Amino acid sequence: MKIGFFLFILSVNVFAQNYEIHILEKGETLSELLHKKGYSPLYGKDQWVDRTLKMNHLSSEQDKVIRKDFPIILPDKNEKITNKISPNEYVQIIRDDYKKRYGLLSGKISKHQDLFFEFGYSQKAISLQDTKVNINENFALKLNIDGKNNYLYQQFRYNLNGSVGITSHGVGRFENNEIRTVNFQPTYIAQTNLLLNTPTIPVNFGPSFKLEESTSLYNENDQYQTSRDRLAWIGFKMNKNFILNNSYVFADLNYEKSIMQSSINANNEFTASSLNFDLKLSLTEHYLLGLQTGTTQYAQSDIKNEQMIGMNFSYLIK
Repeated sequence: MKIGFFLFILSVNVFAQNYEIHILEKGETLSELLHKKGYSPLYGKDQWVDRTLKMNHLSSEQDKVIRKDFPIILPDKNEKITNKISPNEYVQIIRDDYKKRYGLLSGKISKHQDLFFEFGYSQKAISLQDTKVNINENFALKLNIDGKNNYLYQQFRYNLNGSVGITSHGVGRFENNEIRTVNFQPTYIAQTNLLLNTPTIPVNFGPSFKLEESTSLYNENDQYQTSRDRLAWIGFKMNKNFILNNSYVFADLNYEKSIMQSSINANNEFTASSLNFDLKLSLTEHYLLGLQTGTTQYAQSDIKNEQMIGMNFSYLIK
C-alpha cells in the first residue's frame, strides 16, 4: 500500500513538470538545442545534456545519430531535479502532444507532412520471348506525401507515406522490326507505405502496397497484342537519408510482388516481382534532382522482364 502511494506521488510530480516537445530541425543537435533554449551547464554527469538523454531514454551513442523530425522532450530548466520519465510516461507525453497536431484531413497541410510534386522522364525496354520493345519517351507526374508525425509503437516510431501518379508512354518500337510499333495507354499508380525507425537503426523500413493500371503485351497467333491490366502489389521498402557535401541525399530501395492481377480486355494472367532504386539530391531547400532505375521480372507471361532507367525532378511544396 505504501509503495503504491509512493509511486502515485512520484507520477504526479513527474507530470506536474512543464515539458516542451521539440521536433529536431535539419542539422540541429541536442546540445545546440539546449544551448539555444538557455540550459546551462550542458556537459558533465547529471548536467542538462545527460539529464535530457536520460529523460528521452537515449544513450550518448544514440545522441550522435538522432536526426531531423525526431521528437525530444525538454524539461523545465527551472527545476533543480529532473526525474527520469518511465517508458510508458514518455510514450504518453509524445502521443498527447501529437493529438494537438492536424494533418491533411483537417483541410490544410500540416508541418508534419512534406508534400512533393515530382516530374520524371525515363526509358524502358520490354524483353519478350523472341524480341524486345523499346519505349524511349515516358513522362511521369506524381504527388508524394511524406508523413512526419513520428507515431509511436513501443520503441518504434513510424510514419505513413503515400503517392499518386500518372505516366504517359511514347511509341514502343520492336527491336527486330523498327517499322512495327505499339501504342501504350497511360499508367496510373496509387501507393502507400509504412516506414518505421529507431534511433539505433540507420535506415527506415517497412511494408508497402500499390495499386496499378497499365498496358502489357501478350502473344496471340504469333502476333503481339496489348491488354489493359489492373494489379495489386505488396512489398518492402527501405529508406536512408544522409548529408553529402552540405546537401541532403535520399535513397529509396523498394521490392514488390504482385498479389492480384486482372486483365480488362484479354485473358492475360501472370505474376511479377519488381525491384526499384531511387536516389535524390537536394539542390536547394525546395528542389531535388533524382536518378531512378528498376527491373520487373515476369512469370507465366510472354514478357520476360522490363528494365527502366530515368531521372526525376521534385519540388517541395511545403
